[in-house]
Amino acid sequence: MARRRRRRPRSLRPLPLALAVFLVGVLIVLVYHWREHERHRRAIAAPERLVVLDAVRVEPSLEGRRVLARGLLRGEGELVDPIFGARAEGLLLLREVAMWQWHEERTREGGVRYVPRWAPERIDSGSFAQPAEHTNPERMPFSSERFRPARVRLGAYLVPAEIVDALAAKASPIRFDGRWLPENLAASFTIHEGELHTAADPGRPSIGDLRIRYLVVPPLSVEIEAVARGGRLEPRADPRPLR
Repeated sequence: MARRRRRRPRSLRPLPLALAVFLVGVLIVLVYHWREHERHRRAIAAPERLVVLDAVRVEPSLEGRRVLARGLLRGEGELVDPIFGARAEGLLLLREVAMWQWHEERTREGGVRYVPRWAPERIDSGSFAQPAEHTNPERMPFSSERFRPARVRLGAYLVPAEIVDALAAKASPIRFDGRWLPENLAASFTIHEGELHTAADPGRPSIGDLRIRYLVVPPLSVEIEAVARGGRLEPRADPRPLR
């Protein structure tokens, strides 16, 4: 009986040299473009180097550049509350209004108690467990306000007046001068320790009585990250006090 010849597996043919060179070339091109893309991406993502600017004068050479401007931030013109007449020099004048109102508190035993306190906003007593006996006024006749200068400068540069709001924590109380109070409000308010009160006895206010006090942010030395453009600074972050 004739023996069946065993078939030998075909060996893989070697990849043609031209195809190998082509694939290597494609790989090199892909790696090159990937590296260029990464370099471009990093260049865009990298923050532009800040130039420290002493803002005592406008520097034309820094037009359009990102700068870290340092100098005295000050307002131009007097700050005035047109309703109560309070006035001051500085960056920001704050009127703080509070009303003597009932507060509802939960006790450890699960009950409630009511304590009168000063509150900067109206407290809705309609949601109290015992509203009939602890009713707060339906509205506050005056509200807290902020008064900014018409123009604000950092050294020689103009800056948006709104940036002074970030410095409200630097405000200090000022005493209200009785000469500021308009005649139409003089009958409703008394001055006690530099504050306005509607209570006849400020030491013993009644529910609904008001207390109004004023604070002012003085000129401050600050630094601001900004873009210098046309004698102005376009802030990219809030100002930071230097002291």
